[in-house]
Amino acid sequence: MESEHWIEVHGALTTAALSLAYIRSGDKTASVQALQDLSAKYEQDLEQEGVKSLVEEVKKEFDQKAAETSKLEEMKLRLESDPANNDLRVEIAQYAIDNGSYEQAIETLLDIMKIDRNFKDKIANKLLLDIFAKLGATNPLVIQGRKKMQRILF
Repeated sequence: MESEHWIEVHGALTTAALSLAYIRSGDKTASVQALQDLSAKYEQDLEQEGVKSLVEEVKKEFDQKAAETSKLEEMKLRLESDPANNDLRVEIAQYAIDNGSYEQAIETLLDIMKIDRNFKDKIANKLLLDIFAKLGATNPLVIQGRKKMQRILF
């Protein structure tokens, strides 16, 4: 009974906070689902200050993610028109790292290594090792990335 009352009182706030947590972790689909649940189950609570504030924050995060995606797509288009531009590849990888898109960064850095292993004092190698250290040896991206890196090097 107590938990039902708590959910009734705090459900909208919790659902809005969950949506924000999802979008910040990169799970756009789950964030949208939480917002839909919020609208469906707690329509009467949407104007509460805390709920309203969290929903606004979710919207800002969506806008930011869209802008980040647009910038990355613009850089990829530039690379298509200049496929030999490893400087741009480093820029793309660094942007991906800064935004937590480690899979994108790893693939881009491996591409640099395929083209020129020694490019700019082996910057691709150094950045890959930094990513691997950050993510940890048991992370599936690290395991897969290390295998691909070994194939390029040996």
